[in-house]
Amino acid sequence: DIFKGFRAIRIARLLARLQNIHPERNPLKVILLALGASLPPVLMLLMAVIFMMFVFGLFGMDQFMGMLHLCTTEDDIYGTGQECDSDKWCFPGYKGQCRYDGVGQYSYCRMDKLHCFGERYDATPRAWREIHWKSVNADEAFRFPIPRTWAAPVLNFDNLINTLYAMFCLINRSGIRGMFLSLVSLTIRDEAPLEGSNRTASTYIIVLILIVGIFVSQVVVGIIMTNLRLKTGLAFHTKEQLVWPATKDAFDFMPTPYIT
Repeated sequence: DIFKGFRAIRIARLLARLQNIHPERNPLKVILLALGASLPPVLMLLMAVIFMMFVFGLFGMDQFMGMLHLCTTEDDIYGTGQECDSDKWCFPGYKGQCRYDGVGQYSYCRMDKLHCFGERYDATPRAWREIHWKSVNADEAFRFPIPRTWAAPVLNFDNLINTLYAMFCLINRSGIRGMFLSLVSLTIRDEAPLEGSNRTASTYIIVLILIVGIFVSQVVVGIIMTNLRLKTGLAFHTKEQLVWPATKDAFDFMPTPYIT
C-alpha cells in the first residue's frame, strides 16, 4: 500500500510530452514556464520577507517580551476567573481584582503574578463543560483543584523562536484574534491584563499584516502575471493587437451561417 503512493510520479510522463507541443497550442506549458521564470524573484522576495520578520520580531521582543503573561485560571480577558461583581468574591480579594463596571450581570476576577499561586478548587473539568453529563445533578460533584500558573499565551515574544513562530502565524492570519486581544490588554509587567488598556499596541499587528502579509502576496501575484504575459508574448503587443485574440475567439463561438 505504501508503494501505491509512488504512482503519482507517473504525472512526470505527461510533463515530458508537453515539451513536444507548440507553446501556442499548449497553455499549460506556458503556465509552467511562467512559474519557473517567477521562482528567482519570488525567492528574493522570500528572503526580504524573512528579513522583515526578523525586524518586526526584534521590535516585538523589545516592546512586549514578558508582557503578555497572565494567570491561566484567573483571567478577566478570556473569562477563566471567578464570576464577580465586587472584590470580595475574588481570591484573595485585593483592591481592583474585580473590574465590574455595572454593565451586565457580572465580570471575572483577574489576578497578578504576586497572587497567582496555590490552587483553584471551583473549576469544573472540560469534559463536563462540553458534554454536560446528565448523570450528575450539581456542579459541585465534579470540582477538582487546578493549580494557578503565571504563563504566556501560545503566541508570545519571550524568545526568538517563539517570536518567529508568532510572526509566521500572524502573516498567515492564524491566531490574530488572540494576539490582538493580548496586545490591547497590556498593562505593566507582572500585572494582570486589562481589556482595552493599551489600544495603540494594536498598530503593531496592523502594520505587520499590511506590509508583510497583504503587500507581499500582491507582489508575488504581480510577478507571476508579468512572467505569464512575457511567456505568451502579450507583454509586447499593442492595444489593437490585444483586442484581436479576443475578437478571434468570439468568432469561433459564433454559429456557422451555412446550412448543413
